[in-house]
Amino acid sequence: LKPAPLTDTIARPPMALVNLGAGRCDTLRFLRGREIRVIEARQRGRAFLQTRPIFFGRTATTAVWDSLIAVGTADAYQIELLDEHGMLRMSIRSDVGRMEMPAGARDSVIARRRAQAGGGGERAIDPIEQERLLREATFVADSVAVYNRFLVSNHGLLWVIEGWAPGMPERSATAFRS
Repeated sequence: LKPAPLTDTIARPPMALVNLGAGRCDTLRFLRGREIRVIEARQRGRAFLQTRPIFFGRTATTAVWDSLIAVGTADAYQIELLDEHGMLRMSIRSDVGRMEMPAGARDSVIARRRAQAGGGGERAIDPIEQERLLREATFVADSVAVYNRFLVSNHGLLWVIEGWAPGMPERSATAFRS
């Protein structure tokens, strides 16, 4: 496994926002999708490209809120409110920026992946090599997204859930009325 510099291979595959109403499927907008990393891996002497997620990286989130669609990519605190045709009706903006990733977040992700990988019944052929691959192929963002996702309550509130990573003390959310 040969990792390339993180800035060279960040890709965000598009995520389509579609309207499935009235028996038809209309694409309203393409959003930047989840942040991934493309790496070159080797197996039995053959090289191939493989995609890996960037944990706590940028991703798009949406929610249907009343007669609007709330859309955000968590690059900054900006939420666009679209109608059913994908047209921008209004937006919510704030000067809140991304937070620095807490120390130890990467180690926490690696420990969680190690626990998941060790759940099988077979013993690892080469545990030292497996650990090296686990460390080199785990990518964690350098900052935490401003928000993680949107939820809509039964009372018509749009809840914006703050971004979070291991090592951060607490989570919070902000509610908006239409």
